[in-house]
Amino acid sequence: MTAHPVSLTEQEKADSMVQSNPPLAPRSNQLSDILARLKEWSPEQIASIEERARKRNQPFGKAAVAMGLATRTEVNGAIAIQFGYHFDQPDKISVPRALISVAQPYSMLAEEFRRLRTQLLTSERSNGGRLTAIAGAGPGTGSSFVAANLAVAMAQLGRRTLLVDTRLRNPQLASLFESDAPYNIEDVVADRVSLGEALAPCCIRNLSLLVSNRRSHDPQACLSTASFAHFVADMADKYDSVIFDTTTGTSVADGRYVWALTKSVLVVARRNQTRVPELRALATHIDDCGAEIFGSVLMG
Repeated sequence: MTAHPVSLTEQEKADSMVQSNPPLAPRSNQLSDILARLKEWSPEQIASIEERARKRNQPFGKAAVAMGLATRTEVNGAIAIQFGYHFDQPDKISVPRALISVAQPYSMLAEEFRRLRTQLLTSERSNGGRLTAIAGAGPGTGSSFVAANLAVAMAQLGRRTLLVDTRLRNPQLASLFESDAPYNIEDVVADRVSLGEALAPCCIRNLSLLVSNRRSHDPQACLSTASFAHFVADMADKYDSVIFDTTTGTSVADGRYVWALTKSVLVVARRNQTRVPELRALATHIDDCGAEIFGSVLMG
């Protein structure tokens, strides 16, 4: 199996953006229009900013900051809205810093995730991005971080995307999305709640989250069942892309059930930490499940 590595640098610090609810009707997605709505500028103020931006060849946001009509944080918040942040009035809820494609949309790291998205959608081994499992070669590789940002990047294309945490022994995604949702995949598969009831609130358009910080001592009681297999097949029909964050390494078999169903796996390793034998062992386990590695990510 051949993997095509995408190298991601360490996560940069993101400015905190904020929002309030409820979501508003779709409006212009131009940065100048978003800022004008947020700041309630008069037409005269907008015209003066545009004039400065034109004369000095500056971006609209930079011109507004220079004139004292907006702060850098407010401009960053508007950029976050422009790149997929769901609500239109920053107030109380922070944009999770881990969501690089929203918090830092112009960064090199965000561009790497867009590149990874393209690889997922065009690879012959990735089934068009319909079902994808993310597997870390070992603890601390950052596989959940990759799963979260890849899901955001897919949703930003307008694809209906579902992100599912199947790392039930050590869930990570709820923390990355700053979610306290009580339900996880076990509750849905066991018919304790409906999928709609289990989904966590999410600030990203087109992205649904099935995540929880609740741990499980017997994940295989869920993941090995026919009900879980039916869930995966059902979600493949309902969503354009379904991304599963799976267990790291090969010490437990939980991930094998997911890999066998998705048939497409993205492997995550960490520079100067992951060893070649670990990667080989993981590749062997994935191959044994009848799945293929469509690509790999090397975290810096």
